[in-house]
Amino acid sequence: MSYHLHRFGGTQLLPVGDSVDGLGADVPSDVTRTAGGWHFAFASGVVPLGAHRVSHRGIYSASVQSNADALMALLGQRLQLWRMREADSALQWKYARMLNCQWDRDVDQSLHAEIASEYEAVGYWKAAAQATASRASTGSLTLTGGGAARVYDAVITFTASGTGTKTLRLQDSVAGVDWTWTGTVTSGQVVTIDCGAFSVLKNGVAAYSGLTLNAGHASDYWSVVMPGSNTFTVTLTGAGTFQATWYDQWV
Repeated sequence: MSYHLHRFGGTQLLPVGDSVDGLGADVPSDVTRTAGGWHFAFASGVVPLGAHRVSHRGIYSASVQSNADALMALLGQRLQLWRMREADSALQWKYARMLNCQWDRDVDQSLHAEIASEYEAVGYWKAAAQATASRASTGSLTLTGGGAARVYDAVITFTASGTGTKTLRLQDSVAGVDWTWTGTVTSGQVVTIDCGAFSVLKNGVAAYSGLTLNAGHASDYWSVVMPGSNTFTVTLTGAGTFQATWYDQWV
């Protein structure tokens, strides 16, 4: 197999002996029946991953009691669920909640514990480290998507140099993205535009009112980083640094 589940949370390794992993996913239906016929909410666009189940079964054969106790103690918690790509041992993660943890105890097998666990997860698998791209003037900004899935939750930050009215515009003709944010920013303040949460903050305070979706905006999202090379056009009025941060992602 190309992946196996590796750990849940910061340190707790999952049992790997004879392990079996359910790594599939699904997307929610976007179809609604109306008087005029069937309506597809995302039209020809891509429906994002919804909540889905991830399952794991394996055997602990070392530190059996402590490992079993530690894993079962995480029942109900929402943590990072990690998987390992076997080709190069790269780690990927997504947030998930442990819904079920079962230890089928065999009295004749005191030296191992076979444990099955199930998780509810949301979204794509993300690279362990973030990727970034930035520029401090108007022009093209290239973002290279290193994963195999589209990224919809990039975070855009603008760090102001000097005080006054600042305007930042992001355009991506391929993805149909075109929006502008305008506001008064003090030198050193940071405007954070979270494209996954659809939120805008200026130094931690809501600043959504400064955002405008322009006539050329035809996307359901505020940014899309596709696998491969992506060219954004950044227009800056007023000094400052524009930065995009994202995780490469996989299904």
